Amino acid sequence: MSFALRDFQRIVVGVDGSPGSIAALRFAADQVRGGRAEVLAVHAWQSAVHTPETLAAEHEEALGRLNSFVAAAELPADVELRTETVAGPAGPALTRSADRQGDLLVIGAPAPRRRLLPRRSVSRFCLARAACPVLAVPADSRVSRAPEAVIDQHSPSVPSPRAAA
Repeated sequence: MSFALRDFQRIVVGVDGSPGSIAALRFAADQVRGGRAEVLAVHAWQSAVHTPETLAAEHEEALGRLNSFVAAAELPADVELRTETVAGPAGPALTRSADRQGDLLVIGAPAPRRRLLPRRSVSRFCLARAACPVLAVPADSRVSRAPEAVIDQHSPSVPSPRAAA
C-alpha cells in the first residue's frame, strides 16, 4: 500500500538534536508549506531520578533543548509547528505520539556505524511498531521534494519497511 505525502494531515517528527533529526524536521516542514498539514516535533527524554521536583526541572530542560533544536533547523515562518516533550524512551514515545489516522512519522535515519555488537535503534523500533507509515531521512539529505510515495510498513506484500524514493 502506498501513500502520497499530501495524504497526511499531521507529520510527527522525532527530534533529538542529531543531524538526522534536524534533516527530518526540515524535510517535514518543506512538505507542509502552504497549510496542507501540521508538524509535531517530539523530543523524548528520560529521568534518572523520579521525584516531582527533578521531573519538573528535567521537563523544563527537555523543553529548552527541543526549542533550541527547532531553532537550529531554521524552519520557514509559514510552517504550522507544534512541539511536545515526552518522558520515556524515544521509540515508544514517538510511536505513541504518531497515533492518529492520517499521521506520518518522520525520523532521522541512523548514521552508519562500524560496530561488532548490534545496537538498539529508535528507527528500527519505530519501523517495527508504529501504527502509521514511517519515513527515515538521512542526515545528509538535501531532499526538498517529497518522494513519490511512502510504503506502509504493515503491508504484507512489502518484504522490508522502507520509504520509496
